[in-house]
Amino acid sequence: MLNADITGAPDTCIEFYYQDNVTFDCQGHYMDGQENGYGIYMEESGSNEGSHNVTIRNCNITRFEVGLYLLYSNNNTVINVTADEHYDYGFCLEFSENNTFVNVSASNSSEGFDLYEAHNNTIVSAITNYNDYGIAMWNSNNNTITNFSSSYNAEGLDVYSSNYTNVSGMSAADNTDYGILLSQAEYSSFRDVNISVSGSYGGILDYLQGVIRHNDIDTSVTVNGKPVHHFDGLYRACPDGQTLPVDWVTGAAML
Repeated sequence: MLNADITGAPDTCIEFYYQDNVTFDCQGHYMDGQENGYGIYMEESGSNEGSHNVTIRNCNITRFEVGLYLLYSNNNTVINVTADEHYDYGFCLEFSENNTFVNVSASNSSEGFDLYEAHNNTIVSAITNYNDYGIAMWNSNNNTITNFSSSYNAEGLDVYSSNYTNVSGMSAADNTDYGILLSQAEYSSFRDVNISVSGSYGGILDYLQGVIRHNDIDTSVTVNGKPVHHFDGLYRACPDGQTLPVDWVTGAAML
């Protein structure tokens, strides 16, 4: 339990040292750093084990390299945590599975969420605004994101070489490159996504790289209020026998 604010921490603030089955409640207090280390670190040991079945709640974490870093840590729950204004990531998950984030904020950083080899995680009610990437997934499968805002980033959601991602209830406004970028991503589902753009960019791109992918994007996904019609030419035939407009050099199909 955190009983007072921590300000100007020169390096990592809280380390769990492989502790399992505990609850850490910040009671609304702040952990403030100097853009070094981690606000909260669940680290691995020599046997590649981090911390498991831990609950972290009611924390405000600012100005570290990473706000909350999970490494080889599984089955943890993060509730009511703000991780804004970090040098790299608000939340970073590497080789970590079955973690749940509820009512969290990760804004004004390089990346709000960074997932690398992180599978079966759930993010519910998140704000990831004013980053380079709101949420970025790399080689991470079976993740679920529900009811979140990812706006004013370069890219709201970047799914790279990650499959079976389920997204619903997303709002993405005025991201300068893409609201959603799918790159070599397969078998993912998108529902009730509202993307708003004010220029030529910021919408949704399914990047195929010469191979047809099966991503389920229905007309509940809209760009500036207009439904997205996603045809991949194999799982969903193009209307009236039209040819899918794909640049087979870059493999990009514009939606």
